[in-house]
Amino acid sequence: MATNKFDQLVEDLLSSELTLTQVQVAMRTFIRRRKDIPEGIKDILCGRAEGASGLIGRMFKSIQDVIGAVELAYRRGASRDPN
Repeated sequence: MATNKFDQLVEDLLSSELTLTQVQVAMRTFIRRRKDIPEGIKDILCGRAEGASGLIGRMFKSIQDVIGAVELAYRRGASRDPN
């Protein structure tokens, strides 16, 4: 059981109750709703149109690509390990 919001976030990610895609959408929504960030900066970070990824989307895509590549390499290595 999580004792704080950070631990709860980690637990939700581990249990798949929350996905990286949902975290990305939450980040973009958080930035879009902030009044202190200029619209031009919001467009750069979140993308101009709804559904556009912007820098946040690109960063999450890179993270997901790395995770996928490492998982694939691990599975391939594990299937070849005779022990």
